[in-house]
Amino acid sequence: MTDESPDFAALTETPDAVSGAGSYWDAADDAKADVVGRFAGDEGTWDPALRDAVVHLYKRRFISKAQHPQHWEPLVRNLPLVRADLNNHNLTLVIDITREVMFKKQAPIEDEAPTLLRDVSYSLEETALLVLLRSLTMDTADGVARVDHADLLTTLSEYRPAHVADEKAKAEKEARAIRKMVEIGILRRDATEEAYTIDRVIEAALPYDSLLALHDVLYNAPDSNMKQGDADDDEGDL
Repeated sequence: MTDESPDFAALTETPDAVSGAGSYWDAADDAKADVVGRFAGDEGTWDPALRDAVVHLYKRRFISKAQHPQHWEPLVRNLPLVRADLNNHNLTLVIDITREVMFKKQAPIEDEAPTLLRDVSYSLEETALLVLLRSLTMDTADGVARVDHADLLTTLSEYRPAHVADEKAKAEKEARAIRKMVEIGILRRDATEEAYTIDRVIEAALPYDSLLALHDVLYNAPDSNMKQGDADDDEGDL
């Protein structure tokens, strides 16, 4: 990072700041710290808005301007600080200004450094939904893609085995897959709760090459009920 951050500037002043460490301590010092900081002994240098935004960046799978405007603005204004903080935790920041989304990724470290994030596997149903939702974002002129609840169920039915021993259990798995897309934030329920808006984060998180790879995985999945010729070869209809 070429620009000097406030954190770096504070470090250069450390010797002067601690030169009086052996001086008499008074309880009033803690009282002053409480007024400035959020808690006793608070030595943080970030304003509360940036602190909260970074905490949410760590806790959430992604931050978008559409869903989290109160966190998006502080993060965008302080990108060098945010990137440095993530890098200090062996993470990198992925930001798509056009789609107005950002998320963290585990940095590709070759040594045995500890990691904060872990790989999460998706079920067949969840993968099918990801492929469908990403495909739908490719067919929108205004950048806003929507899908009906019934269409989600129809897509999931295409990946049901020809003979399902437990229809109820399979339906519950499909319902859980849809709920997970909502919990992650990829799907946002419309007022009717019968349709959803697809968040554009899926475009940044699932580029076209990855979409093709997932489609191949689904097509060759042993549980898939897709038949030869069901898949469309056109890029926009995957």
